[in-house]
Amino acid sequence: MNYLIDTNVFFDVLRQGEGSTEDSFEFGLKEAQKGECYISYITQIEIISVIGKYARGGTNDWQQCKRQIELEDGNFGMCSNRCRVEAPRKKWPSKRIGALRKLLKDILAGESDVLSVKVLDINKNVLQEASSFIERAVRFRFGSLDAIIAGTAKSYKDLDLYVVTKDKGFRAALFVTGIPLYKEDNKETINGMA
Repeated sequence: MNYLIDTNVFFDVLRQGEGSTEDSFEFGLKEAQKGECYISYITQIEIISVIGKYARGGTNDWQQCKRQIELEDGNFGMCSNRCRVEAPRKKWPSKRIGALRKLLKDILAGESDVLSVKVLDINKNVLQEASSFIERAVRFRFGSLDAIIAGTAKSYKDLDLYVVTKDKGFRAALFVTGIPLYKEDNKETINGMA
């Protein structure tokens, strides 16, 4: 089986490759090792940003609450409280970040015993397919970088790639367009022809 792994899943696979036992998605390192793995060049770039989030840790992001509340007199007004947008993310030790970056470098260079991944270039055809696919973002919730992943899958269709992603909106858009995807709930693949 040939897998085109989205950034969110690739990060989980990397963490498992460096020894993490956390598993939030059924497609993990063991499943990846059973097939041929590919990532889009956009994932190669994006994964460094994801690792960087854990290297920096998170802050307490507070914002003014924008909810309307009922006042004592029966009228409505704006809430005067602040709410936390995102819980702070614990900063990972630099040793762990270094190990993760080294594993990534080795995998991308083809020098890892853990996993082999081929990077697919972004070309004009990928961007044209992505441009067409992004139109579905109006109906489904996914981002522009996901559209490039979809464009990669369509452009490299001769590889018979199955897209692996945790993003439900992106999965739904892949399904309706007939782009093959990995089915999380029973570890089988579906072609998604609708």
